[in-house]
Amino acid sequence: MPDKISEAWSLFSPVQEDDLNLFANSMKGGNVHYEPLEIAHQGGNGMKYAFFCNATTDKKQYPVMVNIYCGANGHVNELKIIRLEY
Repeated sequence: MPDKISEAWSLFSPVQEDDLNLFANSMKGGNVHYEPLEIAHQGGNGMKYAFFCNATTDKKQYPVMVNIYCGANGHVNELKIIRLEY
């Protein structure tokens, strides 16, 4: 997690335990397994998280970006999963 809240995105860095807890609590359910590899943060009015992940189903694996927005109250207000083409 960044040391200072700012409006700019941080660089991607290894996922920390607090980030993993937020990710796990936000991603319950579903038939796709998401493995977070790196994370970037953006502060402001709440906190935005961008998790670079591997997604795995029983038939294939592909990269995704999982974006999570937590409002100033600390609750997850938005979750978006974007499949990355390469």
